[in-house]
Amino acid sequence: MTEKTELTVANMENCAVTAEQSEGVWLYRVQVTDGKAVLGNGALDASLDTDASSQVGRFSLSLPAAGAMTAVYQHKTWWLRPAFVTGPEQVPERTQLLLWQQDGVYWAAVTVCDGVLRGDFSGEAEGVTLSLSANGCPADSNSHIVAAVNCGADPYACIKEMVAAVCRRLGKTYMLRENKTFPQMFRSLGWCTWDAFYHKVNEADILKKLQQLKDLQVPVRWMLIDDGWSDADYPNRKLKDWTADKEKFPQGLSHTVKVAKEAFGLEQVGVWHALMGYWTGLAPDSPIFRKWQDKLVHRGQDDVLEPREETYFDFYNGWHSYLADKCGIDFVKVDGQGSGSLYYKGMADYNRSAGGCLRALERSTDAHFGGNLVNCMGMAPENLWLRGHSPVARSSDDFVPQVPRGFREHALQNSFNTLLHGQFYWGDWDMFWSSHVESRQNSVLRAVSGGPVYISDPLDGTDPTNIMPLVGNNGRLLLCDDVGVPTADCLLTDPRSSKKLFKVFNRYGDGYVVAVFNLDEENETCCGTLAVEDIPQLGGKQWLVYRHFAGSCTPLKPGQPVELTLEAQDAELLLVLPRRPGGQILGDPAKYLSTWVVQSQQVEGNTLTAALAACESFLFVAEKPVSQVLVNGQAVEVTPRAGCYQVPGDTGPMAVEIAFGE
Repeated sequence: MTEKTELTVANMENCAVTAEQSEGVWLYRVQVTDGKAVLGNGALDASLDTDASSQVGRFSLSLPAAGAMTAVYQHKTWWLRPAFVTGPEQVPERTQLLLWQQDGVYWAAVTVCDGVLRGDFSGEAEGVTLSLSANGCPADSNSHIVAAVNCGADPYACIKEMVAAVCRRLGKTYMLRENKTFPQMFRSLGWCTWDAFYHKVNEADILKKLQQLKDLQVPVRWMLIDDGWSDADYPNRKLKDWTADKEKFPQGLSHTVKVAKEAFGLEQVGVWHALMGYWTGLAPDSPIFRKWQDKLVHRGQDDVLEPREETYFDFYNGWHSYLADKCGIDFVKVDGQGSGSLYYKGMADYNRSAGGCLRALERSTDAHFGGNLVNCMGMAPENLWLRGHSPVARSSDDFVPQVPRGFREHALQNSFNTLLHGQFYWGDWDMFWSSHVESRQNSVLRAVSGGPVYISDPLDGTDPTNIMPLVGNNGRLLLCDDVGVPTADCLLTDPRSSKKLFKVFNRYGDGYVVAVFNLDEENETCCGTLAVEDIPQLGGKQWLVYRHFAGSCTPLKPGQPVELTLEAQDAELLLVLPRRPGGQILGDPAKYLSTWVVQSQQVEGNTLTAALAACESFLFVAEKPVSQVLVNGQAVEVTPRAGCYQVPGDTGPMAVEIAFGE
């Protein structure tokens, strides 16, 4: 058992710091000495020109012999990303999660926003500085948890225990993902209009695309009508009314929804909107402005609702009631959530600004959409720690199909951000194009995300070969059981320059799924391995590793890693299964999560019997020669593959008998 040593606190400015242990995790509490004081020159900063707030206090934390570190930091108003540094002095400003290793022990440190104070790490020579802000407002004199530190042999358990300890001490365990329910609608494939049409979205093109998807037999079950549908002043980015743009949707939004459901079998249709209504609030002299003008405040060049939870709830409640009852809308995606604190800097603390907006949003979506909400552009700590009980949120910057080799950054952000973000939410790893130079990588990445999967294909731009491996024959997604994160050997290195393969894993049934990528920035062939040490739960057992694209199966044992090689920008999907003595079914080779077809299997003597769902063919492994395979009582041809066998399947449920010789 690792001794959980308290990190040394020093250099306290305008604050008193105490450290306390909670279930083995060190929590750092701060009491600001002078709530109206500001470090450095000047006064409390109420400027909307920057998303940084004036500091009301800071202190230093020493780090024990920290070398290579990974820092997950806020690099934009809305988003986090990882930085790979060689010492604490390189830790970026606004870092939220730190991970490093010393003598085989992992250390993790996280900052916290409890509603009044927000903590941010930045680097210094012997450790990190923890800066405190109150959204440009005076700080109160109460004690606030602003950071936590934990250590242990398992890095994933270390982070999980640390965040859970903070939530328990705050009385907010409902925020933890383990206490939430994954929305049923996201167990199906979706399509989004954004990268298909951008702001030119309209009913005619939507229906054309739905027809194309139907013709290709791509089983889309839900649709998101993204930015561009609203009655808005688009040049100035302001909302004019709750209704749809009449030129784009001449028969109203309800007609589009009705046709999408009745003619194309969609089960849910959602729409996009921004936290402030539209990106910069409400348009002057518009219908929505006149209705809400008594509840507006002028901030910078924009008019937004006053920072009161009930005002925001009334606004969302009215809008969502109209969308649900009059238009048939089933869910919303709400963007720009980082603006909840920015617009009210110097006017309302984090709890009243960001917290109030987000609580109001959840209350309204619970009432009208059964909680079906996709949170977006809200990865700042005031969003992560104050949002509440909604289970799904975006975990990266946008997928942008026009950016060359954008997959590298997209994969890094989603997987590393999930180390922290995944404690609270199932990540929306964003949409992707199925017909694109990086479609295979994007498709494989979604297989391990554990969250919603949806495409944003334009007209005449769908390739089912990069979609159907994600979907079972019943039309539902094949989803992992947890959230995807980097394997242990990849946690502290930058895969763009390490010349090693990058791996992201998730849990599936009694096994694991590992997505493998070559992210080398010089586009060279890279090698790597999968070892039992890469995933903590693999230790001490024997496993089989099935490679989806190679179609091969190899054993994985302690001390005998699986060797891997990928060309530049290539990907592979590994299914890691517990070895069953005698033999076992590997499943449907057409699907990434091939064992989805296996309903039961057992070996008795020299016979493997199994019940399988319908599929064109299936794979199995045998430790003895195979004498015969029966599918529903009929003998079938057996084709040897690399380390496994393939046999034809059936169009219905299958009873399988595999007889082994001596």
